[in-house]
Amino acid sequence: MVNTLSCIVIPFIVPLIIGIVILRRANGDRLLQFAGWMTLKPLLATPIWYFFVSWLALEVSLQASVLANWVPGVALTLLLVILYRDALITNALHPSALRLLILDIVRWGSTALAHGLINSTALMGNNTFSPLGACFLPIAMLVPTVFAFYALHIVNYPDFEPRMRKKTPPPI
Repeated sequence: MVNTLSCIVIPFIVPLIIGIVILRRANGDRLLQFAGWMTLKPLLATPIWYFFVSWLALEVSLQASVLANWVPGVALTLLLVILYRDALITNALHPSALRLLILDIVRWGSTALAHGLINSTALMGNNTFSPLGACFLPIAMLVPTVFAFYALHIVNYPDFEPRMRKKTPPPI
């Protein structure tokens, strides 16, 4: 019970709260909506990832395990990019969107790396615990919260400012 609470629920409380705050502040701004949904994405990607990993636990193929680690994060990111491509790309990729996408790659990459390192020894027939995988596990659990705080920061950053409201001229 404690393991489930600490590994699944606690790392997603902050992204849940911040994602809802960003979506409430979006007011029709598609770039802010993208930031909000990207913040909430681990709440959907993690159960899908868990399903894939549990389903493939019967397999002894290292390639199938590696694929299951990457598919949910990549697929949901691509879906959000397709849905919000009009807001992301004007003449070039919006700098804040690019930063979010890079952090997102770090987010699902760290999860895949941690799980892959932990399970690679078992899949190769060695029943020893991977200390390197255990080192990446806390990082993988922390990255969604770091992503959420960064998304909240860039929502308040000036490159979102023109889309949210008009700047008032300075007083004379």
